[in-house]
Amino acid sequence: MIFRRSIRAGDVVRVVRESILDRCSVYDRRAFVRIPYARLTLCKEHFIEFVRRRIVRLLISIN
Repeated sequence: MIFRRSIRAGDVVRVVRESILDRCSVYDRRAFVRIPYARLTLCKEHFIEFVRRRIVRLLISIN
């Protein structure tokens, strides 16, 4: 999965658990999180993957 933009300080991530209409951008699952700057809605599984990738990129850029 390719994400459109990286996370920056001050970016907004909203939890949308109460919204049944939103679906994960990857699979047709119920969305857990909306990331407006990346135009993504993600289920729990893909949100965790998104965060893991961001952490790996951060750690690589530090070294």
